Amino acid sequence: MVAITSIETLPGHTNASTGVISAPAPWVVLSQNVSTSGTDLQVQISYKFAAAGDIGGTSNYTWNFTGSGGDNTFLASSTSENYSNIGATPIESTTANCTATASSATISAPGLTTGKGNDLNVPVWVIAAHDGITPSNALYIFHLFGGLAPAGSGPLPAISSLAIPLSGTATGTQTATGAPTAGDNLGCQFNLSATP
Repeated sequence: MVAITSIETLPGHTNASTGVISAPAPWVVLSQNVSTSGTDLQVQISYKFAAAGDIGGTSNYTWNFTGSGGDNTFLASSTSENYSNIGATPIESTTANCTATASSATISAPGLTTGKGNDLNVPVWVIAAHDGITPSNALYIFHLFGGLAPAGSGPLPAISSLAIPLSGTATGTQTATGAPTAGDNLGCQFNLSATP
């Protein structure tokens, strides 16, 4: 299971780029990215192996947010995606490769190189504009969470995936476009290891 948790600055409160997102046990943080280019967005990617409660839909998890000066008020969103046939060491890349962009409709997830054949390459895009996200590469299987988000709701995440058959393959930067408006955004890529 992979979770994408995002916080965005709420006007009059602490800046999300200085906030801290805390994942619950037993989730493992793959990457938490302070948005240094975009000034009001932060994204955490975490993962865990699915347990019986996850499969049965009875497990609940809570992510906490901490801002500077004790201000914990943010716009936030969190979503998760399940993957099957993942190896015992699930993350082929040791971290997510991420980049932030201020006030742009183009979201860039910087590329990686596959460690072995049949890695599952996963780009993640998050935009603070509360609008739709459309990936540029039609080969990827695309999931948009939440559709169009109304103003005042949390940042909008999208995730995609594509099996890469050969080891040592450079995935290249994977881009997506937010529409109709620009916003601070963050794009990441990581590789999940195939079984065995």
